[in-house]
Parts: sequence; C-alpha cells; structure tokens
Amino acid sequence: MFRHFIVAEPEQQSGETKAELHDTPIAHKYIPPSGFTIAKDYTPPFLTPDSTRFFRSTEFETKINHLLQNCAHKKDDCGTGSSFAEEIAKLNVPNCYIAGGVIRDLLVGLSPKDIDLKFTHITSDRVIQICNENNWECPVKWFSPDKTETYVKFLPDVVNGFDGLEGQGLHVKYNLGQFENNVNALMYDVKQCVIVDFFGDGVEWALAKRFRIPRSAATDWGMGQRQTLKAVVRVFKMLEKGFTLDNPEWFVQLWKDKMPQLVLNVYPETNISIINYVLLVTIRGDDIDRESGLFIKKGRHIKKFQSVLKAIRDFNPEIFSQIVNEIMKVDTTLKVPK
Repeated sequence: MFRHFIVAEPEQQSGETKAELHDTPIAHKYIPPSGFTIAKDYTPPFLTPDSTRFFRSTEFETKINHLLQNCAHKKDDCGTGSSFAEEIAKLNVPNCYIAGGVIRDLLVGLSPKDIDLKFTHITSDRVIQICNENNWECPVKWFSPDKTETYVKFLPDVVNGFDGLEGQGLHVKYNLGQFENNVNALMYDVKQCVIVDFFGDGVEWALAKRFRIPRSAATDWGMGQRQTLKAVVRVFKMLEKGFTLDNPEWFVQLWKDKMPQLVLNVYPETNISIINYVLLVTIRGDDIDRESGLFIKKGRHIKKFQSVLKAIRDFNPEIFSQIVNEIMKVDTTLKVPK
C-alpha cells in the first residue's frame, strides 16, 4: 500500500531480526535525530511507501544551500555564472529534487563528488527544452568556481531518457525494492527544503555511518544481472567511504548466490564479464573498444579503485580473492593492495 505519510509498524514476525524491521517505522513513538524535525505539513507529488518519513533541518538546509550557491553554471566563456540555486528558482517546473549520494555524504560531512537532479511532473522533452533555453549541456553539468569535480548531472535512464523521469502527473511511484540500501534512499526537495527518507531510518543510519540492505532490495536484485552487480558494487563503494554494513553475513551469502552468473556472463557488446566491466570500467576508469569488444586499460581513477579493493579485502578476504582472480583474467598487471 502507498500513502503520503507513515503508519504504525506491524508486529515482529518469526524469523526476522531486529535489524530487518525498519521498513515501517513506528510513527507515534519515533523521535527524530538531534537537529531534525518531522515535516508533518509536507506531501510529496509522488507515491511513497508507508515507511517514508519527511524531515526538515536548519543545519542541513544551510549545507545544501552552501553547496548549491557554489555550483556555478558552466557558461561558454567559462566564467563563474549564476548559482545553481538561482537558476533552479527561475525554472517553471513544479518539483525539483536532489537525489542519491549527495544527501548521504552531506549528512556525514563528506564532500559530494556529483549531484543527481530529479524532476517530477515533467517529461524528458521538457528537460531538454529547459537545457536548450538556459544554454546548458545535456547532460547538464555545473562546475564550482574553484574548478573542482562538484557538478550537477542528468544520467541516462532506461525508463524515459533521464534519471528520475517517469512521466507526467501522479505517475511517479517509489517502491522500497528500487533502492540497494537504506541510506541511499534519500531525496531532498529543493524548493520546500525537505528530506524524503523512503525507509524512514536512512537519515538516522547515515548519521551513524551505518547502512543495511533491506530484503525488498535483495528480492529485486534477481531482476537483472547488471542491476545486481550495480547494487553489489554500491555496497563496496559504501565500505570504501567508511560506512559499516549492518548485515554482512547475509550480504556474503547473497554474493555467493549471485557471483557465478556475474562471472560467466559478458557485458553486452564486450568480451569481458559483467563484474569486470563495472569494476574496471565504472570504478577504475578503463574503456572498451565497442567494435571489437576488447578491454582498453586507461586507469583514470586508480586511487579510488585501490581504495575500493582495500575496503573489499578488509570486509571479506574470500570475496576479495574472487574479484582479484577475475580481474587478472583481463589485466595481468593488476596491483593488489597490501
């Protein structure tokens, strides 16, 4: 069932652990984290699970505003341009959300490397029109004045052209199974200054630098190999950021169940396994020759890649050994972290 606010949590069922019973918070007993209040007056323009909570925080709003004010529009003359917040305020669109890791990172004091922007009630054609009207690149990029990597981007999306766009009207619906873990299931309403926490505990867990993989997400992982591996790699990246996985034994078993198909199957139009594609191309910054499907070693993000490997090694030596063995099938010069 979907609604716009939370309901009481059902009684614990046999066989479930306490850590797994956070998908539906207890509304009347809940005390928000220090510095946060429940936005009781807020109603999102999309359908949300019963577990969803809506937060406001003056301190967090200040952090977001600072980030937005320092994201300069990339003009043709490479000048500073107007701030992102100023440009968004001019747009004739009903709703604008910042989604993904930027919320998580700001909560724990990390510097976001990119910002995913989501619109609701707007088609991808309208987004392209807005980009053209404002002389933005599509995908849109915003660079901070100091030329750091902070930027705003639209990501390609298999649903409807752009990340987060699923049509007009009240057709946008979020299921818990869409999210790989609870602290990544956060969005921020730019115009109303509200954090949307789909699991209801994402803010609290992020502040403690902990995360969990809910059952609903793991069930949906079976829908596709690339989606499965994306979720697995997301766990590795979270470990690299210093977050602690709350249900590691369960994740290790999930890995064992999924690993064979990720190794045996190749990424479309390439000659390397799906796991190598994501680890080497997505994380390390290598490339694939699309005509031959052959692997091209470029290593644009070696430092980050080594950090991820170290996090995997520290988390589970067996998984680390499997990954190293698979990578060395296409890159015999791999430097293994010590």
